[in-house]
Amino acid sequence: MSSGEFKPTDEQKKIIDHAGSAFISACPGAGKTCVMVERARLLLKVGTMGQGIAFLSFTNAAVSELEGRLRRESLLPSPVFPHFIGTFDSFIWQYLVAPLGIPDCAEAPRLIPDKDQRQIQPFDGGKARFSGSALPVCNSPCSAPNPSSPRSGLESRRR
Repeated sequence: MSSGEFKPTDEQKKIIDHAGSAFISACPGAGKTCVMVERARLLLKVGTMGQGIAFLSFTNAAVSELEGRLRRESLLPSPVFPHFIGTFDSFIWQYLVAPLGIPDCAEAPRLIPDKDQRQIQPFDGGKARFSGSALPVCNSPCSAPNPSSPRSGLESRRR
């Protein structure tokens, strides 16, 4: 998008004025961040009656760009709470995993600091898997994967 004044298209205006939650998907340069800034301007102007607004993205780059624009235009309060701006992963971690923990695990969940250095290695059968867990680690006996658990398929997910 150009650095001039943002003039939304009719479709973008519908998203900005939409009364409920919105998922914005478009090609690079289509104006997603500008639409979210204008949507934030509208939502924060009318007030949220004690409720927070979550601005979520799939990438840290998009979050950084959106947060920078919201701050430059003084739209994002400080502190940000009750609102949230971040990735889907960070939202899930902050509001679901960290506060609720892992069932039947005495220790609080923690992020693995070296998760990006994990190696993918083949195992018997020719399929690839992580040499470590992508989920928070619990050092008690409950940390062994449970095949009947709905979470068990998450351990092998790669970003």
